[in-house]
Amino acid sequence: MQLFTILFLSVLCLTPNGEKHYSKVYYADGDIACEGWVQDSKKVDFWIFYHANGQVKNKGHYALGYREKYWHHYTNNGSLESEGHYLKGKKNNWGSYYNSTGEVIHKCQLHNDVKNGYCLHFKGNEIVKASRYSEGKKQQEWTDYTVFTRENNLLNLR
Repeated sequence: MQLFTILFLSVLCLTPNGEKHYSKVYYADGDIACEGWVQDSKKVDFWIFYHANGQVKNKGHYALGYREKYWHHYTNNGSLESEGHYLKGKKNNWGSYYNSTGEVIHKCQLHNDVKNGYCLHFKGNEIVKASRYSEGKKQQEWTDYTVFTRENNLLNLR
């Protein structure tokens, strides 16, 4: 495992209290590690983080220092790895996860970073398995999608 030293640099370091400014953080080799907006020493608005090789690692919005809204996460070769909603820094609502060729492998409902609701597992574009979780614990699993749809209210899958 390689360790990287990160150097911090704010483009506009001396701003009046409460004023928003753009900030960039660099790896020791001078490559950019992340960039985005800061207000009252907290990340706000849109941010992009980079792998050490320069590829985008993840991007999304902050509010008062917490991840908010929709985020995208990428592998170090630039492929989409996962995406989903955040609320106060925790994964919430639906999250989607992808394989190396960009196909969805599963989607899960999350609450406070924990599986809470349904998880759908895909092969190609077909759902091959479904599970229901309650606070991170698997409650039930279906390997037949027809049985799953018959036994569940699909309105919960939105």
